[in-house]
Amino acid sequence: MSVLAKVLQLVLRVLLHSFHLISLLAASWHRLFSTPPLPLQVTRRRIPRHLAVLLVLDSPHEPVLIHESLLEIASRTVGWCRSVGIEKLTLYDSEGVLMDCVDQISQRASAADEPNGYESSSGSEIEYPLTPPLSDCSDSRPLSPEDRFQKNTSVITVCLPEVIRKKTSRYGLKKRHSERKKSDASKPPLTLCIASRQSSKPTIAAAATSLARSRARAPEQPELTVQALGTVIEGPHYPTDPDFMIVHHLRPSDGLPLPLELHGFPPWQIRLTEIYHCCKQRPTLEWLNLRSQKPGNAPELLTEIDFRAALDEYARAEMRFGK
Repeated sequence: MSVLAKVLQLVLRVLLHSFHLISLLAASWHRLFSTPPLPLQVTRRRIPRHLAVLLVLDSPHEPVLIHESLLEIASRTVGWCRSVGIEKLTLYDSEGVLMDCVDQISQRASAADEPNGYESSSGSEIEYPLTPPLSDCSDSRPLSPEDRFQKNTSVITVCLPEVIRKKTSRYGLKKRHSERKKSDASKPPLTLCIASRQSSKPTIAAAATSLARSRARAPEQPELTVQALGTVIEGPHYPTDPDFMIVHHLRPSDGLPLPLELHGFPPWQIRLTEIYHCCKQRPTLEWLNLRSQKPGNAPELLTEIDFRAALDEYARAEMRFGK
């Protein structure tokens, strides 16, 4: 009887491994022969006005490497959003690493706009407006260059000003008005919001405490309304609901795709948000140890291809909002 049980256990194990191998091969085949995403500058049917990027810190790497990877992802995403025309970007990590990197993110975003930046071309000049322009978003206010950061208890808001790039002629001659108009390239202003887990449950707890103390001081206050509760929780400068969210893992999956989780992102902020789960899998040969793995590989960064694929997914999505 014990021999039969061992044989059945072995057969079941072989079947499970075979099914797992087939699924990995199918996923690898799909990645190899799938249609590449559209270029970044292509006009899509729809782009989000407010994009949220949720970065999952499930990587076993050193904190310094995680810190540098998050900074790189943040600076890249800021550049892509400005190229596409997205008005607002919210970056979220549950541990709050980016909350301490606001100055570095702003410096890297500004460095990318310099003539020697990776996105610039030769013979170009950068012009910054004297004051940052007004944002179209209802939850932000105009900021002067000396006061670029608006910070509340749970969210940091940074207003990146518009950047106008003008190309000069080869010999320094002035161009005609029509030629100048064609050569001008501008990057629109971007409102950058940085949030962490403190923006979720702790915010609700703080709001409940504030309301309880207010009720204790003045029991004759009117009944609490949804609008009043939203004002207490979100505040005047809290980010609006994102139209689109990209969930990116810094560690690729070793097997089946990881389940979609919010990792503490404020749930009341994604009532009508389209979500794109960017969870990469390790190559099949690497997972099967048929190819040597390099120790200490860097965390998985969000690439431009991932960003373009997410935008294509959002452009194809059908959104039906109830009345």
